[in-house]
Amino acid sequence: AEDEFLFEQVPNFDRIKLDLDEAEYGFQLGLLYHFQLGNTFFFQPEILFNSSNFEYNLESFQNGNVDDLILNETYRFIDFPLQIGLSPHPFQFGVGVVPQIFIDSDSELSQINGIQQSFNDATYAWTASAGLDILKTFKLEIRYENSEELLGRTIVVENDRYDFESRIQQWIFSLAIIF
Repeated sequence: AEDEFLFEQVPNFDRIKLDLDEAEYGFQLGLLYHFQLGNTFFFQPEILFNSSNFEYNLESFQNGNVDDLILNETYRFIDFPLQIGLSPHPFQFGVGVVPQIFIDSDSELSQINGIQQSFNDATYAWTASAGLDILKTFKLEIRYENSEELLGRTIVVENDRYDFESRIQQWIFSLAIIF
């Protein structure tokens, strides 16, 4: 998907250019269960609430004037990571899939007349991780997530559809408390 779009037929504007300025931050909160399969392998299902914030730069062109706006958007999802892997204690190395369900969003972009957003209900990504158990009480993990597909986010401007990637490439650092 592209990170920049030029919209030519927006009501009250000659044209609008929109691009992702930066993915600012996000957080995840949830539960996991670590099934140990013998001394070597594991299976780990999770349920996570995921919130991500993005900043977009919008340039509007109207009657020869150019206005720059910074728009903020927050997206909220439920993720269901499923990992399998090796667990030579105290380390853990896993791979898996991350189904994600869209909950809702707060968007300043949808306040512009003539622009509508829509989201698919579910998307999928793959993940790879490395973790470390500390004193059988805490678990530190670094995880990479990525999706190669165009899934989820569409902006409609005067009946023209523009697809954005709704899944971002991201590094996730987590701390889990073991019960």
